[in-house]
Amino acid sequence: MNYLLVLDLNESHLVEIPLKEYYPPTRTWSFGQSEDSADIGKFAEEIAEFNSRKFYSYEEINEYFKKTEGQRGVTTHYLIDRTRTVNLESFVDSIIETPTIFSEVHDLRFQMMKVPGILNVNSQTSKVFQSKRNETILEMINELVKTQNAFINCIEFKELEEFGK
Repeated sequence: MNYLLVLDLNESHLVEIPLKEYYPPTRTWSFGQSEDSADIGKFAEEIAEFNSRKFYSYEEINEYFKKTEGQRGVTTHYLIDRTRTVNLESFVDSIIETPTIFSEVHDLRFQMMKVPGILNVNSQTSKVFQSKRNETILEMINELVKTQNAFINCIEFKELEEFGK
């Protein structure tokens, strides 16, 4: 238990942290009822080709999109690679509130967010994560105790004496 809960966290007044963001290029295809089947077929071919290709970098995806740009109904969002300042508490809360399915996906086409120096210079970010982890663990412990007490309260004292023999 000592490794899970770290309660002697130093207080910090750090409010903002740098956040490096990498948003991979994305493309959307849209067509309405007025599109003929040939246009829809071209979209389907491009979607199939894009999904079947192996891309090894965001730059390769960018280059692929540039070659196939200009089609009606196609929207392309190119690679974003930037560092910006964000509120520490809001960032940690947004990470924690992210649905589990998103944290299980590790695909080149998804965004990445990194905090430069999280283990040394910006260690306050680690401390905020630890604090949130502590809260979660303590909530789990309280729920376990509550469930255990409900079970214990259902046992008749006489039965408990007989069971203990």
